[in-house]
Amino acid sequence: MTLAALRDSGIAVALDDFGIDHTAFQLLQRLPLKAVKLDHSLLHAARHMSQARQAYAALVTLCLRLGFTVVAEGVETIEDARWLITLGIQQGQGYFFARPMELRDFVRRYGPGQRAGGGEFDVGALDYPAVEGRRRQVEKE
Repeated sequence: MTLAALRDSGIAVALDDFGIDHTAFQLLQRLPLKAVKLDHSLLHAARHMSQARQAYAALVTLCLRLGFTVVAEGVETIEDARWLITLGIQQGQGYFFARPMELRDFVRRYGPGQRAGGGEFDVGALDYPAVEGRRRQVEKE
C-alpha cells in the first residue's frame, strides 16, 4: 500500500525527526503528510542560540503554511511550551509532560477515565493549574 493510499483511507502520516540526518524539504513536497515532528535537537539549539531560535520559528511557519500539523519534540519546560504555542504549534512531546514509561503505567495514568494531560498539549493546556503540578511531579521522577 502506498502512502497516498493510506492517506486516502483516513490514516494520517507524520514525518518524524524532521531537521536531522537526511530529511529534506523535498519530502515535505512529495509525501502525503499530515504532520511534521520537529526533532528535539532543533528545540535544544533554539534554547541556547538566537539564530537557531529564529530558524526554528521560520521552520514552524513554513510547515504551518504548507498545511501540516507541527509537533515539537523535546519540550522540557513550561517556557518551551509557552514559546511553542506563540509560534502556532499545538502539539508537543517531552519530559515536561512525562518521562518514558511502561505501557501499563501509561494506561493507568492516561487511560479511560483519566484526565488528559500528558504527551501532547493544546492551545488551552497552559490554562490548567494541573500543568504546573505535572511539571513538579516530573521533576521529582
